[in-house]
Amino acid sequence: MRCYFLNDGQVAGVETMPSGLSDKDAIGRAHVFALKRRGSFDGFEIWHHNRCVFKFSTEPRNTSGPSAVGQSAPSGPMIFL
Repeated sequence: MRCYFLNDGQVAGVETMPSGLSDKDAIGRAHVFALKRRGSFDGFEIWHHNRCVFKFSTEPRNTSGPSAVGQSAPSGPMIFL
């Protein structure tokens, strides 16, 4: 799995996680990576091959208009599972 840190929708960094992690463990590790990360980022995504496991954004979600359809990134404080 990989955790991609995003800044304005562009990849600003990546962390590779060990294979065999559960989705829950990968999300927990990504939150730890985010807390320790230096530099600017406004969200992250966890991907396992071509499957998006989790998305996190510090930007408020757009709840109006067509761009909000299918948006799954949570907003607000980071939550550890």
